[in-house]
Amino acid sequence: MKIVLLGMNHRTAPVDVREHFASDEPGALLQKLVDRPEIVEATLLSTCNRVEVVVTTENPDGAKYALYEFFARDLANGEGPAAGALEELTYLRQGREAVEHVFRVASSIDRSKMPIARRPRRASLEPSSHVSFKGPSRRPNVSRTKRGSRSAPYP
Repeated sequence: MKIVLLGMNHRTAPVDVREHFASDEPGALLQKLVDRPEIVEATLLSTCNRVEVVVTTENPDGAKYALYEFFARDLANGEGPAAGALEELTYLRQGREAVEHVFRVASSIDRSKMPIARRPRRASLEPSSHVSFKGPSRRPNVSRTKRGSRSAPYP
């Protein structure tokens, strides 16, 4: 199983572009992604500063194509940039690099805010952060990420 991540953040895309990728119903969108034969599991992280989709796959090349198409067509509901233009606004990580990125984001090593894994769980307390999952084994991986991020220093 391989891991592929496609994302955009405040460094790669302006807010007026990122806002096209916010979703009120991420579960239904992720189900569309998981229904594709290239994708086994999918996780969506959406905050005010970033939108990232992490997938597990047996076919990394097919997953990359599926992720760009998902961002352009499904996540942005056709209102954002075309899939070809997304390459300039996003970053793509695979394998170990993707895993390290997820842990860095979860523990907020790449910024000074409270780590995502330590933020309040109730949506009413943290309305601008959403993490959604689809796939068979997603919960154990999320638990490992949360445990690992808690051991990282918080400024």
